Amino acid sequence: MNILASNDTIFTAKLIQSKQYDEAEKLISALLQNTPNNSFLLYQMGYVKYLKKKHDDAISYLTLAIKHNNKMADFYYYRGLSNQKINKILDAKKDFQKAIKIDNKKYEYHRDYSNLLLNEGSYD
Repeated sequence: MNILASNDTIFTAKLIQSKQYDEAEKLISALLQNTPNNSFLLYQMGYVKYLKKKHDDAISYLTLAIKHNNKMADFYYYRGLSNQKINKILDAKKDFQKAIKIDNKKYEYHRDYSNLLLNEGSYD
């Protein structure tokens, strides 16, 4: 990733942080036209879709991000949250497990995976 792309992703992250989701989505979409395999941009788009409660779209973008970079725990975590929201519980479990395997120290991963298991009455 070049410096310009890095600055762009920082700017899109700031738009997301300030809850300017539509603006972030437009910019990320434009940036993806030039770098369609950029896993971080794909993740950002998936994250925005998750925040906008467009979970099927979020899963699609996060799956593409994972295809290009399967070492990022957040990619799996947010795909797991989206899977959970649309009742794809088995897929959510797998995503949470993968996120925890990649980064065992993040509290949110353990909390949300545990809550999913408790709500389903499953303890595997």
